[in-house]
Amino acid sequence: MKFHYTHTFADYRMLGKRVLFRIRGIKILLFFSACLILCFLFSPFMWFQADQSIGATYLSSMTLLILPALMALLFISSYFATKKRWNIATELRCEKTYDISDSGIHVTASGIDGRLGWQYIAEAELWRGWVVIITNQKLYYFFPLSAVPEPDKLISLLVAKIGKTKGMKRA
Repeated sequence: MKFHYTHTFADYRMLGKRVLFRIRGIKILLFFSACLILCFLFSPFMWFQADQSIGATYLSSMTLLILPALMALLFISSYFATKKRWNIATELRCEKTYDISDSGIHVTASGIDGRLGWQYIAEAELWRGWVVIITNQKLYYFFPLSAVPEPDKLISLLVAKIGKTKGMKRA
């Protein structure tokens, strides 16, 4: 099946978020950061001493904000890295033609012509209406399921050809 799609910066940013959340333990760190922020906000009520002002209690509790600050820095730097890559790499912004068949994936665009056999694809997932295909080298092919003319046929093909699929039902 053959279809065309032109990615936008929002698409590319979405993929960046998805890749970031695939990092092992990132969700645990986010939860822990939220707990530390709550501890900081409630610190005057937990550790308040009669001879200490509320401001001094907050000041002495500032170390609780180190991990949340590092997590915020991670997400901010991820955004700027994604934006820089989007602005530099013209191949991300051009219209791509995807041809997905029994032999593999063939992607063409202006100046780009690539083929990939199914044996080089590690996994595929359906995530928030997006098809994300991940190679063994952690390269990503992504496009909205709505861009595919026959979505059911695509999902059946991916399930049949790739051992590890997430969010797709086996027929």
